Amino acid sequence: MTVGVTVTRAGAGMVTATVVLDRQAVALVGDHVNVADLTAAGWQVVGPTAAGDGSETFRATHAFARPADGSALLTALGAPVRLRITSHTGTTSSSVGVAGTLDLRGGLDALAASPGVSASLASLSRAGGTVPTVTVRATASLPGTPSGVTAGGAVTGDTVTWNAPLGSLTTIGALSARRDTAARHWLDAAIALVVALVLVLVVEGVLAARRRAVAVTPPP
Repeated sequence: MTVGVTVTRAGAGMVTATVVLDRQAVALVGDHVNVADLTAAGWQVVGPTAAGDGSETFRATHAFARPADGSALLTALGAPVRLRITSHTGTTSSSVGVAGTLDLRGGLDALAASPGVSASLASLSRAGGTVPTVTVRATASLPGTPSGVTAGGAVTGDTVTWNAPLGSLTTIGALSARRDTAARHWLDAAIALVVALVLVLVVEGVLAARRRAVAVTPPP
């Protein structure tokens, strides 16, 4: 399973959830993958798409216009996915990113949101059956060079990928920042103007004090 986030500089973007069932998983699950809840919630679902090795891929995507909407979509993917879209706008800089965790400490039961999955697969293994391979990762595609990447994140261009082992808590975090050069120049000019005005007022004050002193000094 891969949870992917693509975010633009404006804070809009796309959430993607991709599930690849290997040949063993297809044999176990068959056509019993239910995506009705996702389609009812507005997700665009494509699949199953069969591959030559017997695997099948399901991909669900949902666009968002604001960081808060993207965070809500990530929450809807289930408890193990505890991610959010981050956004900050300052006077001379702005940033967008992804932060949170993939909490897989509950193993397959937590990932499938169904107790007993781990036990069922263990029974299958003891009976000589082939247990499906399960891998979980998260990706963040940002509008510029990633920074603040948490441990384990592999950077390729503007995209960061984290592998999340079952039984672990994986911290996700990366952002892309941009300085507003025009705003910085405007702020520098404003500061320079204020400093100049202060200097003028100080000089005027000194000169006025001297004039007053000359006016009150009695002639010899």
